[in-house]
This record gives sequence, structure tokens and C-alpha cells, in this order.
Amino acid sequence: PESSEPAVPEASTPESTQPESSSPESSEPETPATSDEDVAEPEISAPETGRAALTGKTSSEIVANMGFGFNIGNSLDATSGRTADVLKHEQAWGNPVISQQLIDGVVAAGFTTIRIPTTWYSFVSTDGKYTIDPAYLARVKEVVDYCYKYDVYIILNLHHEEWINTSKLVTGQEEIAKELGALWAQIADYFADYDQHLIFESMNEPRPR
Repeated sequence: PESSEPAVPEASTPESTQPESSSPESSEPETPATSDEDVAEPEISAPETGRAALTGKTSSEIVANMGFGFNIGNSLDATSGRTADVLKHEQAWGNPVISQQLIDGVVAAGFTTIRIPTTWYSFVSTDGKYTIDPAYLARVKEVVDYCYKYDVYIILNLHHEEWINTSKLVTGQEEIAKELGALWAQIADYFADYDQHLIFESMNEPRPR
């Protein structure tokens, strides 16, 4: 007789129930690429210009009103030797040329007096007439005007003059006085239309060498 045992079905391998692996997208935001052109320079808002004319004040009254001062050193006061290049002289000690932007920032910071140390001898004639190079006078005036548009005091001087700081400072005062007078006569005439906001400092720390 035929077997009565039931037939056993063939075994089959079920398909995997594990989900297919996938790489999830990163949750960190991408940082956009930037270039030097995308980074804006911080802007300094220039303070308001304008000033009232200042005349008839005594030196004591002016000093009492001068407030905090800013000194633009190592620029026009550099000692670069004899040169015909005005801007090269101004940069001889490593500073950039003085700009309107610099003065805007100084005034915006609250300074009310700006001193402009200035060395002149590199641009003074050696023929005994002590004539100041017009190009240098024009550059000094340009820097003064950066300040003069504001209600601030400006101090202009003779700074590191080789003919003042010599071994003959005491014994050669008559000769020194000739050049000192000649320079200040030209400077005073050049700035004759400026009011008492512009102050002249006759010389800086004269000392014999």
C-alpha cells in the first residue's frame, strides 16, 4: 500500500526583513563659501562738520577749552633726510599717509584737539632764504584741513629740526633765530585766513647734541 504520511513541503528561505541601509543626510548646516570680497570693511561714520569762528580768545581760555588731545606722531615729523618726495617723507617711519578717514575716526572718538608734529628742514632751501617747498606746505595744509572742518583745535609745530637740535643751540641762537623767524613768517602767512582753532607751537623740545 502507498504511504499515508503527508508530504513535507520544501523549505524556503524567507526574504530578509532588515531595511536596506542608507546614509542619512547630515543635520549640520553647510557653511557657505566666502571670499575676501564678501567681507565688508567696518565703516566709521564721520561726525558732523561745522564750527563757529573762534577769535579774540586768550591763550588761557583756549587751553581751558582744548579737552582731550590726539597726537599724529611718526608721520609728518619724520626725519627722512633731504628728499623731494613729500609722501615718501611722511611714510619714512612706517606709518601710512595721514587720511581724512583717520581724522574722522579721531573726532568720532571724542578728541577735541589734534596735534600735527611737523619736521620741515627736508623741504627748506639751503640758500640762506629758508624758503619752504610749496608742495610740502600744500601737503601740511591738506592735513590741517582734514581737521579744520571740525570744531577741534589743531596744533602745528616745528618738530625735529636739525638746525635747532645741534651743539650750537646755546651759542648759535642768533643764527637759529633767523631760520626760526623765516619759517614761521611763511607758515603764518600761508595760514593767515584760519582762526584760533589753529595753534602754532614754536618748536618741540629744543636740545643740544
